[in-house]
Amino acid sequence: MFQLIVKVEGRVIDKFVCETEVTTIGRERTNDVVIENISVSRTHVQIREDQDKYIVSDLGSTNGTFLNDARLLNSEIKDGDVLKLGKVELEFQKEEKSETFVFDIDKTVMTRPADQAPQEDQSHRRFMASINAQVFHMTSCEWKQGISEFRRVYYSTREEEIAAGKRPCKLCNP
Repeated sequence: MFQLIVKVEGRVIDKFVCETEVTTIGRERTNDVVIENISVSRTHVQIREDQDKYIVSDLGSTNGTFLNDARLLNSEIKDGDVLKLGKVELEFQKEEKSETFVFDIDKTVMTRPADQAPQEDQSHRRFMASINAQVFHMTSCEWKQGISEFRRVYYSTREEEIAAGKRPCKLCNP
């Protein structure tokens, strides 16, 4: 089992836990991990388990696949490695990690699951969208309630959203 932390421009936008022996990644809905970004090919890359290691293979993608900034066709991937598919980065983690805080006062240990990472202050952002959607909303729009925190991408201006290939919500009409 491994997980992929999806990042765009350094911001975490999604997390996928993968439990199958072969995992395909791409834009097309038939993939195990779907990333709706124009820089990602329909079927971009495959990660397969081979005994106690994982092998990543480019599947003839248009923009190529990079492992720790080196172009790859077929290579072993290790915990902490970063795959780059177009503009999208995928951090490979062999097991789910949790943050641990130890307080010396009484040796209390607090843990936080990886999917409950601290939230960045987005109060200055006026618009938001899901990474997988084609529509963007004002942060006050009621439709945004259905988008999980890990899928939200925030923008300061309407122009940023349009440049990202998204169109305005018909309800809030930003």
